[in-house]
Amino acid sequence: VLRSVNVVQNDGNMSVAGRVEASVNNTGATVLAGGTVTGAFANTATGRMTGTGTIDNTLTNAGVASIGGRVTGLVTNQLNGTLEVAGGGTLQVDTGIQNAGRVNILGTLEGGLVNNNTTTLGADGVVTGTLTNNANLSGNGDIATLVNAGTATIGGRVDTLTNTGTLSSSGQLSVGALTNDELVRITTGSTLSVDGRLLNRDRLAVGGTLNGTLDNHATTVMVGGRIAGTVLNAAGGTFSGTGSVDGTLTNSGT
Repeated sequence: VLRSVNVVQNDGNMSVAGRVEASVNNTGATVLAGGTVTGAFANTATGRMTGTGTIDNTLTNAGVASIGGRVTGLVTNQLNGTLEVAGGGTLQVDTGIQNAGRVNILGTLEGGLVNNNTTTLGADGVVTGTLTNNANLSGNGDIATLVNAGTATIGGRVDTLTNTGTLSSSGQLSVGALTNDELVRITTGSTLSVDGRLLNRDRLAVGGTLNGTLDNHATTVMVGGRIAGTVLNAAGGTFSGTGSVDGTLTNSGT
């Protein structure tokens, strides 16, 4: 056990295999080797963090951190910081992540993420909590809940998806339920599969394939795409363009 009332300053190489009962300011290279830091951890612009361990406090990252384990306090990824959940690894964040830089999720993120800059999901990337996207989200992975208010171009699986930004499908995208209040693009060559229904209350463009039920209350344009399922065009809804519907079209609108 290392105890200090002062901040531990690392300008070289440090490995944490035991317990550090102090705050840490890292400008060098720190390896979490299964140990625990009980104080606030600051990884500066020149700092590098790797490995798996526990930070029983907050983590502020302005450098590069590729870590697993657990952080009990808020994780703040600053403007020029890169935070990565390494492939095959798990990072548990009890209080979530606030991202103003870049986050790469190649493994499993257990917790929530608020993205205000750039987040990328790898093919094996998983987010078990709520991902709130206010900026740029891309990749192919699994997300429990996605609240998109920015720009998202994704494939993979999302259990619950609410869109107030721009959502574009990439490759194969499967969702449990989707509510659209801005713009959804099913891009040419891609497939969006919906377990429940796609509730469209703003704009939907279908250039690829929609598998599932469309409940249209606003504007849907077929741009050479295909809907394999039921289309309900409600009163006030507009359904137009060129494409195919392999199912029942019930029209109460235009």
